[in-house]
Amino acid sequence: MTTVERFREAVRKAIGDRPVANVAEDAGLPRDAIRYVLLGRDPRLSRVAEIAEALDLHFTIGQTIDPASAQGLRRQVQKELEDTQQRIDAILSQPSNREPLA
Repeated sequence: MTTVERFREAVRKAIGDRPVANVAEDAGLPRDAIRYVLLGRDPRLSRVAEIAEALDLHFTIGQTIDPASAQGLRRQVQKELEDTQQRIDAILSQPSNREPLA
């Protein structure tokens, strides 16, 4: 599935059962702005950004991560968080020679 096809699918889901023209007008877009995209026209980048903002869709430009890499990254971050928590717990469990702050 291409990026534009994924965008179209996300737009369809975000619109749901609402009339497309009404969604566009409510967002301050031309009446057919969203309809043309859904019918297969490739939108300009500026129009994609406008539609994404209007529908509260996350719009990112950058390198994508394949699902396998994302899962590995999640595991790595989780491990680092757990290690950090253990270090914090060890520090907090040590007796302190300092007076508590008032």
